Amino acid sequence: MITVAPWAVFALSAAVFWGLGYTFIGRVVHAGLTTPFILTSVAAVSICVYAVTLARSNMLKNNIDLLLNNKMLILFLLVIAVALMGGQFLIYHAVSLKSATHAAILEISYPLFTFLFTMLLFRDVELSWNMIVGGLLIFTGSALIFLRSGS
Repeated sequence: MITVAPWAVFALSAAVFWGLGYTFIGRVVHAGLTTPFILTSVAAVSICVYAVTLARSNMLKNNIDLLLNNKMLILFLLVIAVALMGGQFLIYHAVSLKSATHAAILEISYPLFTFLFTMLLFRDVELSWNMIVGGLLIFTGSALIFLRSGS
């Protein structure tokens, strides 16, 4: 029997959800909906879902206490918000210009940037031979799609 670590199940499940989301993004942007409208719709639903989830978890006070005790976390949250909003806006726009499949294949190069930022900002390097080989395969595949996809 093969045992899969919970973090891997969650990560692969996220990939499934993102794949489904990109599939539908491709349809709605090509139907004429704009990226800002789509993102506003996603934000409205997200706020409702996460507000209910936060309220039901009884963790709001704990989170606020953490922020009050560590002001750097506030800066980190702002950077996260800007980075994720920017990434979402840019990937949706990329999908509108080409296709969900092409955009997603190039976007999958983000582990390279995750590694670089983690190393540069936090001096944290977690590498093994299988991570290096996997990263090279991802980067090579993304480069191949980029170079051969045309306009």
